[in-house]
Amino acid sequence: MFSSALKSFTSNISANYTISSTPTTICGAWKVYDGKKKSTGKVVSIFVFERKSLDPQAGGLGPRSSSSSLKRVHEEVIARVKKESNLLARLRHPSILELAEPIEDTRSGGLMFATEPVTASLAGLLEDKDAQEKVGGVAGRPSRFVVQDENGQLQRRELEIDELEIQKGLLQVAQGLEFLHESAGLVHGNLTPDSIYVNAKSDWKIAGLAFAGPPDTSSTPSNIPPISLSEVLYHDPRLPRSLQLNMDYTSPDFVMDTNVSSAADM
Repeated sequence: MFSSALKSFTSNISANYTISSTPTTICGAWKVYDGKKKSTGKVVSIFVFERKSLDPQAGGLGPRSSSSSLKRVHEEVIARVKKESNLLARLRHPSILELAEPIEDTRSGGLMFATEPVTASLAGLLEDKDAQEKVGGVAGRPSRFVVQDENGQLQRRELEIDELEIQKGLLQVAQGLEFLHESAGLVHGNLTPDSIYVNAKSDWKIAGLAFAGPPDTSSTPSNIPPISLSEVLYHDPRLPRSLQLNMDYTSPDFVMDTNVSSAADM
Protein backbone atom coordinates (compact mmCIF):
# COMPACT_ATOMS: atom_id res chain seq x y z
CA MET A 1 0.00 0.00 0.00
CA PHE A 2 2.80 2.38 0.93
CA SER A 3 4.64 1.43 -2.24
CA SER A 4 1.67 2.22 -4.47
CA ALA A 5 1.12 5.53 -2.67
CA LEU A 6 4.77 6.42 -3.24
CA LYS A 7 4.46 5.63 -6.95
CA SER A 8 1.53 8.02 -7.21
CA PHE A 9 3.85 10.85 -6.19
CA THR A 10 6.53 9.84 -8.71
CA SER A 11 6.65 11.94 -11.84
CA ASN A 12 6.25 10.00 -15.07
CA ILE A 13 9.07 12.02 -16.59
CA SER A 14 11.36 11.57 -13.59
CA ALA A 15 10.68 7.83 -13.56
CA ASN A 16 11.12 7.21 -17.27
CA TYR A 17 13.85 9.67 -18.20
CA THR A 18 17.43 10.27 -17.15
CA ILE A 19 17.71 14.01 -16.46
CA SER A 20 20.91 16.07 -16.36
CA SER A 21 21.86 17.35 -12.92
CA THR A 22 22.12 20.96 -14.03
CA PRO A 23 20.08 22.98 -16.53
CA THR A 24 21.60 23.53 -19.95
CA THR A 25 19.86 26.87 -20.27
CA ILE A 26 17.25 29.06 -18.59
CA CYS A 27 14.45 30.43 -20.75
CA GLY A 28 12.17 32.87 -18.98
CA ALA A 29 10.48 31.03 -16.10
CA TRP A 30 11.72 27.64 -17.28
CA LYS A 31 14.92 25.78 -16.50
CA VAL A 32 15.72 23.47 -19.40
CA TYR A 33 17.51 20.16 -18.75
CA ASP A 34 18.81 17.50 -21.11
CA GLY A 35 16.90 14.24 -20.83
CA LYS A 36 17.01 10.76 -22.30
CA LYS A 37 14.26 8.15 -22.22
CA LYS A 38 15.49 5.08 -20.36
CA SER A 39 13.64 2.55 -22.53
CA THR A 40 14.54 3.91 -25.97
CA GLY A 41 17.43 6.33 -25.52
CA LYS A 42 15.37 9.09 -27.15
CA VAL A 43 16.86 12.50 -26.38
CA VAL A 44 14.55 15.29 -25.16
CA SER A 45 14.64 18.63 -23.40
CA ILE A 46 12.85 18.81 -20.06
CA PHE A 47 11.34 22.12 -19.00
CA VAL A 48 11.00 22.66 -15.25
CA PHE A 49 9.12 25.46 -13.51
CA GLU A 50 9.82 25.88 -9.79
CA ARG A 51 6.97 27.29 -7.73
CA LYS A 52 9.47 28.70 -5.25
CA SER A 53 10.24 31.35 -7.88
CA LEU A 54 6.94 32.89 -6.76
CA ASP A 55 7.84 32.93 -3.08
CA PRO A 56 8.54 36.37 -1.55
CA GLN A 57 11.95 35.22 -0.29
CA ALA A 58 12.84 34.17 -3.83
CA GLY A 59 12.17 37.64 -5.17
CA GLY A 60 8.76 36.78 -6.61
CA LEU A 61 5.48 37.92 -5.13
CA GLY A 62 5.93 40.77 -2.65
CA PRO A 63 5.48 40.26 1.11
CA ARG A 64 2.86 43.03 1.40
CA SER A 65 0.24 41.10 -0.56
CA SER A 66 -2.74 39.79 1.37
CA SER A 67 -3.06 36.01 1.53
CA SER A 68 -6.21 35.99 -0.65
CA SER A 69 -4.64 38.28 -3.26
CA LEU A 70 -1.45 36.22 -3.20
CA LYS A 71 -3.36 33.00 -3.73
CA ARG A 72 -5.38 34.42 -6.63
CA VAL A 73 -2.33 35.74 -8.47
CA HIS A 74 -0.51 32.51 -7.73
CA GLU A 75 -3.32 30.51 -9.35
CA GLU A 76 -3.37 32.79 -12.40
CA VAL A 77 0.36 32.33 -12.92
CA ILE A 78 0.19 28.55 -12.63
CA ALA A 79 -2.73 28.43 -15.08
CA ARG A 80 -0.73 30.52 -17.53
CA VAL A 81 2.33 28.30 -17.15
CA LYS A 82 0.25 25.16 -17.77
CA LYS A 83 -1.33 26.77 -20.82
CA GLU A 84 2.05 26.86 -22.56
CA SER A 85 2.40 23.07 -22.53
CA ASN A 86 -1.27 22.35 -23.14
CA LEU A 87 -1.24 24.38 -26.36
CA LEU A 88 1.95 22.68 -27.54
CA ALA A 89 0.10 19.37 -27.15
CA ARG A 90 -2.64 20.59 -29.49
CA LEU A 91 -0.54 22.36 -32.11
CA ARG A 92 1.44 20.23 -34.55
CA HIS A 93 3.62 21.99 -37.11
CA PRO A 94 7.32 21.84 -38.06
CA SER A 95 7.80 25.40 -36.78
CA ILE A 96 6.05 24.81 -33.43
CA LEU A 97 8.06 23.24 -30.60
CA GLU A 98 7.13 19.55 -30.49
CA LEU A 99 5.86 18.19 -27.17
CA ALA A 100 7.21 14.79 -26.08
CA GLU A 101 5.57 14.47 -22.64
CA PRO A 102 2.62 16.51 -21.28
CA ILE A 103 2.95 18.80 -18.29
CA GLU A 104 2.85 17.25 -14.82
CA ASP A 105 3.52 18.13 -11.21
CA THR A 106 6.93 17.45 -9.70
CA ARG A 107 7.64 16.12 -6.23
CA SER A 108 8.72 19.57 -5.10
CA GLY A 109 5.40 21.09 -6.20
CA GLY A 110 6.69 22.48 -9.48
CA LEU A 111 5.78 21.66 -13.06
CA MET A 112 7.63 19.91 -15.87
CA PHE A 113 7.12 18.77 -19.44
CA ALA A 114 9.35 17.35 -22.17
CA THR A 115 9.90 18.46 -25.77
CA GLU A 116 12.09 17.69 -28.73
CA PRO A 117 15.72 18.53 -27.87
CA VAL A 118 16.58 22.23 -27.99
CA THR A 119 19.89 23.98 -27.51
CA ALA A 120 18.70 27.31 -26.19
CA SER A 121 16.23 30.09 -26.74
CA LEU A 122 16.96 32.64 -29.43
CA ALA A 123 17.40 35.18 -26.64
CA GLY A 124 20.09 33.04 -25.05
CA LEU A 125 21.97 32.56 -28.30
CA LEU A 126 21.88 36.25 -29.14
CA GLU A 127 23.10 37.11 -25.65
CA ASP A 128 25.94 34.62 -26.02
CA LYS A 129 26.85 35.99 -29.45
CA ASP A 130 26.99 39.53 -28.08
CA ALA A 131 29.24 38.42 -25.23
CA GLN A 132 31.56 36.58 -27.62
CA GLU A 133 31.89 39.59 -29.90
CA LYS A 134 32.81 41.81 -26.96
CA VAL A 135 35.82 39.61 -26.20
CA GLY A 136 36.94 39.18 -29.79
CA GLY A 137 34.93 36.31 -31.21
CA VAL A 138 34.17 32.70 -30.34
CA ALA A 139 37.80 31.76 -29.83
CA GLY A 140 38.16 34.32 -27.08
CA ARG A 141 35.50 32.81 -24.85
CA PRO A 142 34.15 29.28 -24.32
CA SER A 143 30.56 28.73 -25.36
CA ARG A 144 28.16 28.64 -22.42
CA PHE A 145 26.21 25.86 -24.13
CA VAL A 146 28.28 23.05 -22.65
CA VAL A 147 26.65 19.91 -21.26
CA GLN A 148 27.83 16.69 -19.66
CA ASP A 149 26.70 13.43 -21.23
CA GLU A 150 25.94 10.19 -19.36
CA ASN A 151 29.59 9.13 -19.58
CA GLY A 152 30.78 12.31 -17.92
CA GLN A 153 32.13 13.78 -21.14
CA LEU A 154 31.70 17.48 -21.75
CA GLN A 155 30.22 18.47 -25.08
CA ARG A 156 30.30 21.97 -26.52
CA ARG A 157 27.28 22.98 -28.52
CA GLU A 158 28.30 25.09 -31.47
CA LEU A 159 25.61 27.27 -33.00
CA GLU A 160 26.33 30.24 -35.19
CA ILE A 161 23.79 32.99 -35.76
CA ASP A 162 24.95 34.22 -39.15
CA GLU A 163 22.94 35.97 -41.85
CA LEU A 164 21.91 32.72 -43.55
CA GLU A 165 20.72 31.19 -40.27
CA ILE A 166 18.74 34.33 -39.49
CA GLN A 167 17.06 34.26 -42.89
CA LYS A 168 16.15 30.60 -42.50
CA GLY A 169 14.96 31.14 -38.93
CA LEU A 170 12.75 34.09 -39.80
CA LEU A 171 11.16 32.07 -42.61
CA GLN A 172 10.42 29.25 -40.15
CA VAL A 173 8.89 31.67 -37.65
CA ALA A 174 6.77 33.19 -40.43
CA GLN A 175 5.54 29.74 -41.39
CA GLY A 176 4.73 28.98 -37.76
CA LEU A 177 2.78 32.22 -37.41
CA GLU A 178 0.87 31.49 -40.61
CA PHE A 179 -0.16 28.17 -39.10
CA LEU A 180 -1.19 29.78 -35.80
CA HIS A 181 -3.22 32.51 -37.51
CA GLU A 182 -4.78 30.63 -40.42
CA SER A 183 -5.15 27.05 -39.20
CA ALA A 184 -5.26 27.27 -35.40
CA GLY A 185 -7.09 30.61 -35.27
CA LEU A 186 -4.80 31.99 -32.58
CA VAL A 187 -2.76 35.11 -31.89
CA HIS A 188 0.53 34.36 -30.12
CA GLY A 189 0.45 37.62 -28.18
CA ASN A 190 3.99 37.55 -26.76
CA LEU A 191 6.38 36.65 -29.56
CA THR A 192 9.85 37.46 -28.21
CA PRO A 193 13.34 35.92 -28.55
CA ASP A 194 12.58 34.07 -25.30
CA SER A 195 9.62 32.31 -26.94
CA ILE A 196 11.64 31.04 -29.91
CA TYR A 197 13.81 27.96 -29.40
CA VAL A 198 16.66 26.70 -31.56
CA ASN A 199 17.35 22.99 -31.93
CA ALA A 200 20.57 21.18 -32.84
CA LYS A 201 19.76 21.57 -36.55
CA SER A 202 19.46 25.33 -36.06
CA ASP A 203 15.73 25.18 -36.75
CA TRP A 204 13.72 27.93 -35.02
CA LYS A 205 10.63 26.75 -33.14
CA ILE A 206 7.80 28.84 -31.69
CA ALA A 207 6.73 28.23 -28.09
CA GLY A 208 5.91 30.52 -25.12
CA LEU A 209 2.17 30.38 -25.77
CA ALA A 210 1.04 31.52 -22.33
CA PHE A 211 -0.69 34.61 -23.73
CA ALA A 212 -2.08 33.04 -26.90
CA GLY A 213 -5.77 33.36 -27.70
CA PRO A 214 -8.28 33.85 -30.50
CA PRO A 215 -8.45 37.22 -32.28
CA ASP A 216 -11.26 39.68 -31.57
CA THR A 217 -12.79 39.03 -34.98
CA SER A 218 -12.96 35.26 -34.54
CA SER A 219 -16.39 33.73 -35.08
CA THR A 220 -15.22 30.16 -34.51
CA PRO A 221 -16.10 28.65 -31.11
CA SER A 222 -12.97 28.02 -29.03
CA ASN A 223 -12.31 26.60 -25.59
CA ILE A 224 -9.22 28.81 -25.37
CA PRO A 225 -10.16 32.02 -23.53
CA PRO A 226 -9.44 35.31 -25.31
CA ILE A 227 -6.56 37.50 -24.21
CA SER A 228 -7.65 39.90 -21.48
CA LEU A 229 -5.62 42.97 -22.40
CA SER A 230 -6.77 44.88 -19.31
CA GLU A 231 -5.04 42.24 -17.21
CA VAL A 232 -1.94 41.33 -19.19
CA LEU A 233 -0.98 44.92 -20.05
CA TYR A 234 -0.85 45.76 -16.34
CA HIS A 235 2.55 44.84 -14.97
CA ASP A 236 2.23 43.46 -11.48
CA PRO A 237 5.35 44.40 -9.47
CA ARG A 238 4.80 41.30 -7.34
CA LEU A 239 5.43 38.98 -10.28
CA PRO A 240 8.69 38.04 -12.01
CA ARG A 241 9.01 39.83 -15.37
CA SER A 242 9.47 36.48 -17.13
CA LEU A 243 5.86 35.57 -16.27
CA GLN A 244 4.36 38.72 -17.69
CA LEU A 245 3.83 40.21 -21.14
CA ASN A 246 7.15 41.59 -22.43
CA MET A 247 6.32 45.24 -23.14
CA ASP A 248 9.52 45.69 -25.16
CA TYR A 249 8.00 43.44 -27.84
CA THR A 250 4.32 44.24 -27.31
CA SER A 251 2.46 45.34 -30.42
CA PRO A 252 1.01 48.86 -30.65
CA ASP A 253 -2.24 47.09 -31.61
CA PHE A 254 -2.32 45.79 -28.06
CA VAL A 255 -1.23 48.86 -26.16
CA MET A 256 -2.81 51.74 -28.09
CA ASP A 257 -5.73 50.18 -29.94
CA THR A 258 -6.54 47.34 -27.49
CA ASN A 259 -7.04 45.24 -30.58
CA VAL A 260 -6.26 41.52 -30.62
CA SER A 261 -5.52 40.53 -34.21
CA SER A 262 -2.89 38.55 -36.13
CA ALA A 263 -1.18 41.88 -36.90
CA ALA A 264 -0.14 42.00 -33.24
CA ASP A 265 2.37 39.20 -33.93
CA MET A 266 4.07 40.98 -36.83
